Amino acid sequence: MPDPTQQWPLIQALFERVLEVPELERPAFLDTVTAPTEVLAEVKDMLTHHGQPLNLESLADDLNQELQTPERLGAYKIIRKLGQGGMSLVYLGQRDDNTFNRQVAIKTLDRVINTETMRARFRHEQRIHARLNHPNIARLLDAGLSTNNKPYLVMQYVNGTSIIEFANTHNYDIKQRLQLITQVCDAIAFAHSQLILHRDIKPSNIMVDDSEQAILLDFGIAKLLDDNDEIAQQLTREGDKLMTLSYASPEQIRGDELGTASDVYSLGVVLYELLCGSRPFYGKGDYQLSDAILNHEAPTPINSTNKQKISRDLQAIVMRAIEKEPLDRYDSAAALAADIRRYLNHEVIIARPPSIFKRITKFWRRNPITAPLGTLAITGIIVSLAAALWQAQKAEQQRNIATSERDRAEQVADLLLDLFDSDPFADDQARRDDITLREFLTSRSKQMENQLAEQPALQAKLYNLFANLYANLGQLKQAEPMAIQAINTQRKIYGSMHLDVARSANTLGTIKQYQARYDEAETFFKEALMIRSKLLPESHPDLANSINNLSTLYYERARPEDQALMMLLDERTLKIREKHFGPESLQVAESLNNIASAKAQSNQEDEWQTAESMYRRALTIRKEKLGDAHANTGNTMSNLANLLRSMGKFAEAETLYLQGIEVIERALGNNHPRLSAPLYGLGNLYQQQSQWDLADPMHQRSLIINKTSLPANHPYLAEDLMALVHINLKRNRPNQARTYLQELESMNLDDQEISNQVSIWQQQLGIQPQ
Repeated sequence: MPDPTQQWPLIQALFERVLEVPELERPAFLDTVTAPTEVLAEVKDMLTHHGQPLNLESLADDLNQELQTPERLGAYKIIRKLGQGGMSLVYLGQRDDNTFNRQVAIKTLDRVINTETMRARFRHEQRIHARLNHPNIARLLDAGLSTNNKPYLVMQYVNGTSIIEFANTHNYDIKQRLQLITQVCDAIAFAHSQLILHRDIKPSNIMVDDSEQAILLDFGIAKLLDDNDEIAQQLTREGDKLMTLSYASPEQIRGDELGTASDVYSLGVVLYELLCGSRPFYGKGDYQLSDAILNHEAPTPINSTNKQKISRDLQAIVMRAIEKEPLDRYDSAAALAADIRRYLNHEVIIARPPSIFKRITKFWRRNPITAPLGTLAITGIIVSLAAALWQAQKAEQQRNIATSERDRAEQVADLLLDLFDSDPFADDQARRDDITLREFLTSRSKQMENQLAEQPALQAKLYNLFANLYANLGQLKQAEPMAIQAINTQRKIYGSMHLDVARSANTLGTIKQYQARYDEAETFFKEALMIRSKLLPESHPDLANSINNLSTLYYERARPEDQALMMLLDERTLKIREKHFGPESLQVAESLNNIASAKAQSNQEDEWQTAESMYRRALTIRKEKLGDAHANTGNTMSNLANLLRSMGKFAEAETLYLQGIEVIERALGNNHPRLSAPLYGLGNLYQQQSQWDLADPMHQRSLIINKTSLPANHPYLAEDLMALVHINLKRNRPNQARTYLQELESMNLDDQEISNQVSIWQQQLGIQPQ
């Protein structure tokens, strides 16, 4: 029977291959393997006892009963065994020839794998250590061969504990932990200067002694960057497989060519763990762990192990060190050490958090299925992030006077990305792409409130953002208290004259307008306009937005006395927007749409022609800029259809109504509040043509949507109900007409025109007035 020790390379290779196979499939896999019986037997036995990564000493015990601590190696007396690595044993020894009495660590090959290849690896390690003379690297003191031709290395013995254990045992604060890691960075920087990569930086290879000196150990799988020797290169390739996965860089896992940035990454992982007590990535098994390292972003470290807050600057240092791409990391261990020292000295650091757009890109690449949350949601988020980016960039240009503004802007962006980067709903049955934005906001608003409890200014910004998103969904009951909270907080912090107050007043005015509380909405819109008029130049787009909002309110409220002022406001808005954004901008398209809507209310033919021209120009811009699948494009289609219906152009109007409904449905779903306008308009078109069977479902659907999103006494509901009473009377369906009429009566609207019509219908249906 062949000696198993001679077949170790085959045993090792087969064992590692089997570990890649799911556990339940391993017996069947082994049945397909062609290998000597004794090799298969050894591998099966190893699998039986396998509970942790491959333990070569246990294998050696099985293969060779001779494994015992030797009494000496060369001139060194062995005191005891210190430990073992993947292929070596380490002993505590002492030279006993009176040359010196210092205790040493003696590293020797496991006798079972004392092959020529392994001896070559030892010689390779000896060459590396000979080049490393640094106070934070364990020194090579001697080397030799034992009497049985087994090589050994004699190293400096470090009587200490691993860096993580030492810092925790001594309850080190953040500053002390950073001082330790800079020593390790210095050691790695020196190794890199000698063209040596360590490739296995991890806490167990960094010992700290009682004098608080960090010593880097074990260059056993190190790589000589300038080594052209074929055997050395082969050993390097084999060494790549011996990495410690939790601390390995993405490029090391992929098997790419390694550079100094790979060691920087491993240093970053150790720094991360040293600060917050956990590693950035975890996984059940090697596959999940590798996937996490390669494809997921690490959570930003927030609190240290002793509950200290990790500052944003320090977070930036850590996260830059563990970037996925080597070019995004520090270019050297020396650069990492220098930035840590800048931080300790309260100087400006080089590392900054990645730009907001870069973070969005990373997030989008990792989370492509988030898109179904909805165009409005994503638009709201991107607008918010763009505003944060603008603040961050502006502050960066004025760092000395606006650092706090930049940090606040970036914190808003960080929180938004954090809110949207995790999925509270996903499980085996529910996937992220099935989540509605409504559910998402409900789950996240409380998180936002808690996370920013001590940052009222930031919390108010987020309240305003969430209020806008709720309002866009038609969820006005949820939107209003958030908008009120935002403006009350901002008034308390800033007083009455602040742009943030104007922004929240605008949001609250919009919500009131949606609820047909026009007088209240007018108060808030005028407040926003007053603030922006005093604080912004005439050409500023936010000022134009406030003017536009007030005009839109006057249009919807439809009081004759507001008509002239509405037109003046619209023309002022258009002038600002054309100058600021250009004549073919989306902002100009909005103003054209609004002016056309005002002119469409006139009974003058020339005004209708001007309105038609403006609508068509606005539609052309929106199609070009937004495409045929955006809700605003559908809105302009619907508005133009209303005008064409008034002008008697029924065929084109019907086509545009149907197109507008289809576009809005595609963009916002089948039940969004913005669908009610084209549905109501199309229903009126069919009424004008006495197509009662077609008109009825349009108004019914409009009514259902408006009941879901609007207050019970909103005039839009009354308009739907009046249309349905009229249609059912025309269809000779008195019972249905009576039902809708009773619902209309229960609204108790203070509108004389509606009251007069109700009286007429009551007489037709034989209903006694209440």
